[in-house]
Amino acid sequence: MKSFLVALGMAALLLVAPASAQTNVSQFNVPFPFVAGNEIIPAGHYRVTVDTNFYLCRLQPLDSTATHVVRLVPGGTARTIGKSSAGVMRFVKLDGQYYLTGIWKSGEVSGNETLTSRRFNQLAKAGAATEAVSLDSDGK
Repeated sequence: MKSFLVALGMAALLLVAPASAQTNVSQFNVPFPFVAGNEIIPAGHYRVTVDTNFYLCRLQPLDSTATHVVRLVPGGTARTIGKSSAGVMRFVKLDGQYYLTGIWKSGEVSGNETLTSRRFNQLAKAGAATEAVSLDSDGK
């Protein structure tokens, strides 16, 4: 029953979020599979909606009706002014796997980090070699 109520609550947030004035939509072509939260998401072209009122990011593949929801960390992470016109997805590659770690809305200097998986946190704590990758929105 508890899991049903949680799912119902998340569904309600997804319905309310698009009406928010704090939503922003960008499109990204992600050329590699990646982990967002605790879910492995395939490579592809995505519509990314960021809602800072509810600290949620929705990833919707353009070729399917699936929606992946990622929780964002409240607060902001700054980036340089010169890059603020495009939306940005930031990934960290650990142990051969890409993890979504941050999102900036187009036109914004501050962005949000994502809640990362337990596996990501374990690898980072163990000192695994990292590679940072940032993708700009394609503006379509």
